[in-house]
Amino acid sequence: MIVLQFGVVNAFQNGAIMVLGPGIAKDDLGGAAAWGAVLTATSVGLILCGFLMLRWRPRRILFVATLAVFPFALPLLALAGPAPLAVVIACAFAAGFCIEIFGVLWDTAMQQEIPPEKLSRLYAYDMLGSLALTPLALAAVGPISAAIGTRATLIGCTILVFGATAPVLLSRDVRTLERRDAVTAPTAEPATS
Repeated sequence: MIVLQFGVVNAFQNGAIMVLGPGIAKDDLGGAAAWGAVLTATSVGLILCGFLMLRWRPRRILFVATLAVFPFALPLLALAGPAPLAVVIACAFAAGFCIEIFGVLWDTAMQQEIPPEKLSRLYAYDMLGSLALTPLALAAVGPISAAIGTRATLIGCTILVFGATAPVLLSRDVRTLERRDAVTAPTAEPATS
């Protein structure tokens, strides 16, 4: 279910931002430097959250991970206005921060729940499903925007991100999967002579 969710989320969140964002930045936010600041804010959010995730260990990992997906749509909403540059930067930072929350908790769940001998196959399936629609979205967002307008396209992509994410919370497994405590290796008996 989460792989299907991310097929939609990655396609339309990335498609809208990568195709429409630079044009909005050029026309309304101050140009290439402004767009560079937006992308930098996303990266700074990712990095800072990486430090947080070294310490933060939420108990219900997939539930928290799924809740963290909703803010991915914040930059879409900010660009739809478009909001002032500072707001777009703040939304990009929040999205980057939440992307890292999802990524760490998803990887934790995969490594906790999947036997090691099957993990590489499952990660391949995960990446294929999560990225399969992205080329189509990258090709479609521009023509859709030309037909219905940039604002409507960004709002539509926001709805798709929310629409793909909300049903995931209906899954009992997503709501209840808990982080397992790390199993500590038994201490070795001291050698006797």
